[in-house]
Amino acid sequence: MQSHDSSAPLVPSPTGLLFVSGYAASLFVNRGHLVVRSGSGLRAVETRFSRGSRQRIRRVVVFGKGGYATWEALAWLHGVGASFLCLSRPGEILALSGHSGPDQPALRRAQASATEDGTSLDIARYLIGAKLQGQASVLGEIQPADPRAAAVIERATARVQQAERLREVLAAEAKAASAYWKAWEAVEVRFARADKSRIPNHWLTVGERHSPLSASPRLAVTAAGAIFNFLYALAEFECRVALLAIGLDPGMGWFHRDAPSRDSAALDLIEAIRPEVDRYVLRLLGSRTFARKEFLERPNGQVRIATKLASLLTRSSLDAWEGVIAPAAEDVARLVAASAKSPVHARTRLTQADRRRGRLPAQNARHVPSACRLCGEILERADRLYCGACIPPMKQEKAEKLAASGKETLDRMRRSPSDPAHSAEARAKRSLTARKNATAQRDWDRTHGKVLDHRIYEGEVLPIIATMTVPALMNLTGLSQSFCWRVRAGSKRLHPRFWQRILVEHQHLG
Repeated sequence: MQSHDSSAPLVPSPTGLLFVSGYAASLFVNRGHLVVRSGSGLRAVETRFSRGSRQRIRRVVVFGKGGYATWEALAWLHGVGASFLCLSRPGEILALSGHSGPDQPALRRAQASATEDGTSLDIARYLIGAKLQGQASVLGEIQPADPRAAAVIERATARVQQAERLREVLAAEAKAASAYWKAWEAVEVRFARADKSRIPNHWLTVGERHSPLSASPRLAVTAAGAIFNFLYALAEFECRVALLAIGLDPGMGWFHRDAPSRDSAALDLIEAIRPEVDRYVLRLLGSRTFARKEFLERPNGQVRIATKLASLLTRSSLDAWEGVIAPAAEDVARLVAASAKSPVHARTRLTQADRRRGRLPAQNARHVPSACRLCGEILERADRLYCGACIPPMKQEKAEKLAASGKETLDRMRRSPSDPAHSAEARAKRSLTARKNATAQRDWDRTHGKVLDHRIYEGEVLPIIATMTVPALMNLTGLSQSFCWRVRAGSKRLHPRFWQRILVEHQHLG
């Protein structure tokens, strides 16, 4: 995984993903090499790639509207089989390109006539059905569970499979979506403690999916909403690339209406993998602490994610969306091909299921490095929760909390009438122990005489006790833990019958 620092060298990930951002972001060709710049001002970096380079590029994601890309650079990417995506800071797709698959006019003709011969209904049943099944699975991971939402989605799934019209499928899906996102509203979004005073209250939970700034979730007003929008944009890009690769038109949808400059078929296809994106977000919110600086709020209240978080999310999830969408895209292509009037072979270019070996193994979404839970500093390692500067005060605070909690619990137990330390059995046990100690002490005094001068204890025995652990002192003397604690602290003195044991043990260990 390449570093998310904008000043770090531009190196593609092991799967060929290159993330570019900043106002200096640019792609152009010089002497046959692709030159990529990223960053801004003095922090801008530049890297050259040749067509035969071992650092293979499969995806280029440009985040933000600064910089430029030349036609020659896009042609260079197309020549090496790489796709290109430009995302605005709110997460909207500004430009994209993908590698076209086989040119089969009969397949596209069947896609165009799908709304007339009933194929659109079959595709909608398949995609929406997969979406509802996935949503039911995600609901099982949301705590506390909402059985009412699960029941609504179960009924909607049955209605989708029995639907005879496209509008019946969409009506069932809309009803299920309302219950599904209602269950999401109380999911917590955790921020660093140092940022709590700067975080609006409505950012601390997922909240409503629809934005008050628009009639759709497009203009997010919460941190979670901005994350959802960005990840859905990445998934939509992969859907478009997948449709192009199998020979379908991304703009000619089956149940999303045709609209200018919109890939309706990609929006149809993404329905099948939305639950996987949701599952990723749910686990991300449950395991990660966010920093205030990872989100930007515009004057109208719209929230968008900052460059570093966009880089982390892109590099941790984009490969996963590519692997998840491939089977669904090929299933849709088979449904379209089956309705074609002339024979069409729907090839498995994405999963390579008709070959012994797949082109690319499916990738799992990677864990995203967190922000420090105390100060909000972005961590480099995914297995860390605190930065190095915050670990000592965190441990001190944790020790103080444990000590205070222990004292409070002990006081509560002592005040309770059912305190086990005050039971008849406990009192009898203490009485027996006290008698044994008193008898042993009296017998030792009769044999050796009562010691009145304690200079040996103060000068030789006590320094050794200070180096011993309480368990070791308990094993050596047979006394209680609380008494040994007070002996080590100096508030109690050991009887002389134990002095020789301690001196001999010290000599033996020495």
